[in-house]
Amino acid sequence: MKQTLYILCVFALLTGVACSSGKKNSGNNATVDSAILKGDSIAALDKTDYSQFYNKPERLDTIIGDWEIHIHLFYDGTSFIEPEGHTYATYPLRINIQKGGKTVVENRIISYKTLLEDDSDQLLLLSFGRNLFVTETTVYVDVTCCPPETDDANNYLLAFSADGKDSKYSINYEFEDGETDSTPLDICTFYAMYAHELAQTKPNPKAIKKVLNKYCTRTFANELLPHTLKNNPLFATPRFSPEWVNTLVIYLPNTVDMTWKVAYRRSPGDGKKVARVLKLKALDDDRYLFDSVDEPGKAVAWEE
Repeated sequence: MKQTLYILCVFALLTGVACSSGKKNSGNNATVDSAILKGDSIAALDKTDYSQFYNKPERLDTIIGDWEIHIHLFYDGTSFIEPEGHTYATYPLRINIQKGGKTVVENRIISYKTLLEDDSDQLLLLSFGRNLFVTETTVYVDVTCCPPETDDANNYLLAFSADGKDSKYSINYEFEDGETDSTPLDICTFYAMYAHELAQTKPNPKAIKKVLNKYCTRTFANELLPHTLKNNPLFATPRFSPEWVNTLVIYLPNTVDMTWKVAYRRSPGDGKKVARVLKLKALDDDRYLFDSVDEPGKAVAWEE
């Protein structure tokens, strides 16, 4: 599968009125709403008059393989009036997921306070990406939290795995100097998905390969496929912790040889900083795949 270049910001608010950003998706594992799905019973009982709000809640009810997925924004009684006079509802997410008829996630409520781990009241809105990426082990959901009508977003990748465990990864859309671009989004998401799949209690080769095929050339995918979290050339550390994805920093590229320096801190841990040089292969003007990573060594990977 060829990776399509994302148009900033990848995590668009799907009401069309809140975060002024959008995403061009590659279509890999893209979902299509199914008319046969009725949604969850709680949503069916919702009698809220949504005409009073400038933003409307999105719902996704879909089946992908043996996964049944329901993701709904819903009104929990909270709203605010922004300076221009529009009334916005601060919809939290309700998520229900089944795999093979067995419950994986049941009525999980996620608010902006949950994402930010901050209990203070803020004028923030949630959105989620409809083009889910799903593997044999995990459903990945893109979620954005931002003020109305801005691109000042906090982006997250939520990973819900069949064993009942879930993870939250912070996805950066800025280079180290603050410039926004699609590449940091792709690199952070790739690192998060690949590390998450390797961290499964029983890593699934098909799931790992699905992630690698989405982001990498065939040669690079085949190189990374046999590796685990230990001594993996992508990470250049004795054992990589998926939590370290949240510390990723992407530096401005060397456009001559299409390389990007990627750095992370081993935190939690000893706090040391590790960097790699990731090479991209352009497929055409707006598409690329990751093609290689430089081997560990003082000339390339470094710690401080």
